[in-house]
Amino acid sequence: VRLVDAHDGVKLADSIVSLAGSRKDWEESATFVSQRVTRRLELASGASGARAFVGVIGFASEEVSRRWDWLSGSLSTGVEERLNDMPGVVLLERERLWTLTDERALTEGLPDRVKTSAVLVDGSFRIGGERGKEEIALTLRGRRGKESIFEVRLTAPALDPADLAHRAADEIQARLKLARPPQPMSANEEVAALLREASVFRKFSENERAMRLVEAAHAIAPERVDCLFELLLTGVECYHQRYFALHKPTPDDLARYYRALLPICHRTLAVAEQIVANSLPHTLYIHYTNPTFMWKPHSYVVDGLYVVFGWGSIHLGPASADPEARDEIQGRLRVLFAKYRALVKGKDDVLYATVLAQAAQEFPWLCESPEEAMRFCLTVQEETAGLMRRTNCPEAASGLKCGASIYDFDRATWGKDRAAWKPLYEKFVATLCNHSDPLLRLSWHFARMRLVDRDPNAREQALADLELLRNEVIGSVQFDGSNPWFTPWVHVLIEIAYGREHAPDENALEKAHAYDQLSTALEKQSVFAVGAWRQWANAEAGCYERASRAGEGLAVLDRAIALCERRTSDDSEGRYERGKLADVRRQFLARHPELVPVNADSSRNRFEIERVASFTGLGAIQCRRIVSEGDVLAIVYVRLQPPRVGVLRLDPKTREITRRVEMDRDVVLPSGGPATAMRMPSVAVDGDTIYVGVPGAGIAVFPNDESPRCVSEASGLADARVHALEFVDGKLFALVGDVFTEAGVMEVDPATGKSRMLCSSRASERRSEIDGRIVHALCANPAQHSLVLEMGPVEATIPEPTRGRSTLFVYDLRSVTVERLRDETFDRMNRDLVSENGQVSIRRSGSVALFTSFPFVYSLDLATRRITPLVKSTGAYAQMPLETKWTAGADWPRAEFLLGTGLVCLQRADLLFFREGKAEAEFPLDGLRKPGDHRREIRDIAPTGRSILLLEDDSLHVVHGFE
Repeated sequence: VRLVDAHDGVKLADSIVSLAGSRKDWEESATFVSQRVTRRLELASGASGARAFVGVIGFASEEVSRRWDWLSGSLSTGVEERLNDMPGVVLLERERLWTLTDERALTEGLPDRVKTSAVLVDGSFRIGGERGKEEIALTLRGRRGKESIFEVRLTAPALDPADLAHRAADEIQARLKLARPPQPMSANEEVAALLREASVFRKFSENERAMRLVEAAHAIAPERVDCLFELLLTGVECYHQRYFALHKPTPDDLARYYRALLPICHRTLAVAEQIVANSLPHTLYIHYTNPTFMWKPHSYVVDGLYVVFGWGSIHLGPASADPEARDEIQGRLRVLFAKYRALVKGKDDVLYATVLAQAAQEFPWLCESPEEAMRFCLTVQEETAGLMRRTNCPEAASGLKCGASIYDFDRATWGKDRAAWKPLYEKFVATLCNHSDPLLRLSWHFARMRLVDRDPNAREQALADLELLRNEVIGSVQFDGSNPWFTPWVHVLIEIAYGREHAPDENALEKAHAYDQLSTALEKQSVFAVGAWRQWANAEAGCYERASRAGEGLAVLDRAIALCERRTSDDSEGRYERGKLADVRRQFLARHPELVPVNADSSRNRFEIERVASFTGLGAIQCRRIVSEGDVLAIVYVRLQPPRVGVLRLDPKTREITRRVEMDRDVVLPSGGPATAMRMPSVAVDGDTIYVGVPGAGIAVFPNDESPRCVSEASGLADARVHALEFVDGKLFALVGDVFTEAGVMEVDPATGKSRMLCSSRASERRSEIDGRIVHALCANPAQHSLVLEMGPVEATIPEPTRGRSTLFVYDLRSVTVERLRDETFDRMNRDLVSENGQVSIRRSGSVALFTSFPFVYSLDLATRRITPLVKSTGAYAQMPLETKWTAGADWPRAEFLLGTGLVCLQRADLLFFREGKAEAEFPLDGLRKPGDHRREIRDIAPTGRSILLLEDDSLHVVHGFE
């Protein structure tokens, strides 16, 4: 039974009443509820003396694992239930205010806003305990804005949250009597507190809880623009999250999902209508924008509105469960989009271009008839062509595709009757194919050629389009290297005109000549399209290669590299494209060693590879990790069907298999290869026991002479999503979570399987510097009994100039202290240890930790904690003022280990070696591959003396030549 006073938001009743079958019981229950409500009304009116207005906004779980999240709601409900019976406490509704807002809109004479609290109650909890008994540790807080009135810590058995909730409510009442909170806080103070708490919940994907808090902020201050936009963004996140949570949904699942989301659709549309109706300038909301669309300075996209308009089909999906709701929502979207488009037009070309681009994809729900759809598509195309001539926004080009496929029209409500509108469509296509604007003609010829490339006139049309492109289009628009439409068009047109890429290549020289003509035309325009030029040069070189004229292909690449250096010497993007071309040239030479000068320093004369073990006879397994520590040499593998993890133990000298052990239960198999930020599965070794961390399954334990076992959440793990694993001082330390949105470090006792969280990104109470941060990488330092952690920022507390930076910490396991590592090199640069990209890995190599954070590699001396920059990639973000020992000549080198005075790295399927005295990396496998060899993925590598072990899916190799 829930009753809230619509006048000021006082919660009068929120109780569960058990009703039996007799009339007497029903009457008693009704009497109980009515008497209770009467008491609350008297208290709220002030007739019974002093009052304290309290808003409870929930208790957040600090556990990375989601299996304890149910406690959050249970504790909140229990605390509110108890507070509602206490004299002097007036409980305000703070978690379900949207319904109240709707009801207030139906009643005249109510104030614009609900009553503000005198104190907001929130808190957080962790799970701990000893000897197998789990315990809730609750931190209870009372706040006025940013000021803390009280803070209490309570504990209780995990199986008795009701007792803890009652004790928490008693503490709140007692503390309020001591603190004597004055009149309700200002609306701005409470709104700021609510939005701050909502951002924490949204950060951990608890969007529906965040939505309730944002609704409370909006009810208190309905005129505040930040509340409107938070409502919009959080609402969108809610239905995104619900949709992606569905796994292989049935029609009934979708229908229930759509019905549940209809209220969210209506409320986000209502907020969007309010924003557009007030003509609020989009430049006011810079901090709510999506940086993906920041194509030029001072041009921004309002993310919330853009999502509502750009993904209108998300709204229409829920509406499809109810035809009446569908028609209503579609009508509101159509009117809303028209107003928004008119509001933006002429104010910001970049923003308007993105609006048109999205309209091109979703136009069916914007048009009520086929005639309107044809007019709409033509208008979008013509406006897009105009925008492309005056602004450098790659997203704008997508507007040229508006109506480009006949199948798009089928999605309209009137689209099922194709016979009725197809003649109109054919007339529309004919109009565009003969349009006076060459951009429109070209875009429609291209679309038509992709669909009807078997047409006998297709080749002639493609040749004409290439001529049109070269003579009229290039030079008339503002091209960008990342343009999403231009380069693919060229490739398709050339293939139609001269033959497909994998067809017999008798036309290879003609194709090369066509690319050369287009590239020459590009060179002459004022804005140099480095991305398109690089792709065309690569294609042109490939054409010469297929025509058995590899020398001319190499000359094309050399010319392209020189052009990038000459035309873009001060541009990081140009340097990035030059690096990509250099990588293509290196691979080209690996396929054609005869083009390498005789006196050149070639790795093919130095390195050799030897297969030392084959696992092809063991069934359908994939080798994933090498375990090489002390006297242990083993291979960790996965089996796909059924999904299992196993270990092959090898003799360290002969590399023959001595034992094979496999788990007897299915597991969640890791995905991805060594190109990912961290290896999966992770491995730790204690003596001859191998521990394997499997994301989603926990830790598999493989003793040498015993059967394997699994440690999971059921047997005591705080979280089963294990991504990195280390062994120090008799304990396992695991990086758990998903390392992108929430993560922490878990300590595990391997003897008992019990665990606890050392730090959590979900922590709202910062006991040390590492609480509240996302852990990206973990490395052990056994000699000093410590862990090295790379962590992201605490969003709410880091100042704006440094927000987004990552930081390196040392966690001392004996003293339980945390030290943030700093270095004068980085202090002078006014930046933290790693870049903002967050693509991080840490590898221990002897007494040194090798730390990769694209685009740099550093070494960290674990004894002295001295940081030394080693490698700077030639990638797009590498142009930072940092001197390093080597320049990579590669786009993504990830450090693995030191070998003598050199450094071994992986770059996707490439092996890199940095030799002392050489500025650029050597690629040991290039000279060993024969022309046409498939580039097999390297699963793992490990040092063995002066050589390295190299693991592929089904075999183990040794690569020599690093002396």
